[in-house]
Amino acid sequence: MSTLVQYPRPSYIPELYFTITGEYTRLISLRYDFNIGVRFPCPNVVPPLGFADQNWRNPNRRVYMRALKVHNPDIATVLDLERPEQFDEVMDWAEEAARYVKKAVIIIPKITSVIDRIPDEIGGKKVYLGYSVPSNFCTTAIPLNEFKGRPLHLLGGNPLMQIKICAATPNVQTTDVNMTSKMADTLCSYLTSNLGTQGFVTLSETGIPFAANAHIRAFELSCANTYIAWHYSPPCYVRYASPKDLEDFREIDYWVPRDPSLTDDVIRKYIREHLAWSAVQGNKVVGYYVSDRASNGYTRILHLAIHPDHRRRYIGSSLLSTIRYTSEITIPSSNSIMQVFLEANGYRRVSQNGEMATWKRKMEYSPQRIIAEIQLRTFFDKHTLTVSDKGQLSILTSKSLNGIYETVDWMDANMYKEGSPPLWQSNDDIPDFGDVSVAPDDELEYDALLHQLEEGK
Repeated sequence: MSTLVQYPRPSYIPELYFTITGEYTRLISLRYDFNIGVRFPCPNVVPPLGFADQNWRNPNRRVYMRALKVHNPDIATVLDLERPEQFDEVMDWAEEAARYVKKAVIIIPKITSVIDRIPDEIGGKKVYLGYSVPSNFCTTAIPLNEFKGRPLHLLGGNPLMQIKICAATPNVQTTDVNMTSKMADTLCSYLTSNLGTQGFVTLSETGIPFAANAHIRAFELSCANTYIAWHYSPPCYVRYASPKDLEDFREIDYWVPRDPSLTDDVIRKYIREHLAWSAVQGNKVVGYYVSDRASNGYTRILHLAIHPDHRRRYIGSSLLSTIRYTSEITIPSSNSIMQVFLEANGYRRVSQNGEMATWKRKMEYSPQRIIAEIQLRTFFDKHTLTVSDKGQLSILTSKSLNGIYETVDWMDANMYKEGSPPLWQSNDDIPDFGDVSVAPDDELEYDALLHQLEEGK
């Protein structure tokens, strides 16, 4: 049996950048509120860009600087500093890169003798020192204490190792993650915290039935587990539930009975639709939830249960963090412990019906997130946006996306269907939303509108 490691919870969370390998990784990263990074050269970069990395194996300064000038990332790496005689060349790269970045230039020293010579600022921008987290791909031979408290950027490696470094080092400013997309693309593996697997297991190893798009589902699981590892550091990981989890579900339900209508056959249906999630410690399910989509577009939590031996360890909070939409749950009004738990996770009581109370957590969506959700639902649900959808889309966008078209040149709603034209080819094709009548911001229900798009209404 594999052993689960509970990594120390850092006292702070640096800015997290996911280095994407394709459009689906960008969209899912946005779903989990991660910043976007790329390694140049990279086609079809959609702004805003957070992190830019140069190709350290085959550096091309002219091409790289041109890309920085076009995309203006928050932070960017420059040529690795591997030998003392490279110092002036690397500083020259950094001086040029500083013209185009918003926050900081990342200089990556691979030798200790030059660290004291690297300035704190260059070209009016901050300088972060890059530390390559040990992995099979790359590492930094310099011990962390040699960086002498300088602001750090953690380059790549396992996210769990990044967390371990942050817990011991208070000066990490930013990190980038590229291992999750590589493992998903090549092996359909996702991040856990099991020893003996380097933190990753395949979907098939955990009994999750997937055929098409397995690598995309694996990447989403890695995003979910990266998020909860940083925020909660629980002694578990989360994944989609599998049919073999039902036996563990029954054991948990002995302590937290589920509604009689949620029979095993009904649960199997939600498992097939990927609407049930499990929290796993070792090889044992210690908590789970089942949900569906309500007519208003919310995620409706039908059952949430944690085994009593595993409570007060952020397992319930970890499960709820996988729900990336506005959600609601109905519980007995007398359940004071559950009420405290829901309040701590951002839920508020919105209605009372006899002895039962409904609690809701409203999700706030950025403009980029709204576009990402439309594209993801087009892909996963095989729904093509039609001309009639533009009416719904206009309501969705008129309040939220004004001004975004100055930075986003296109939105290819059918991008995953070969030969299909994009919904909007360019800024000139975008409908005029100026005359659309919409409710005030606090009444505009993005969830319902997204649900209508999803259902093709």
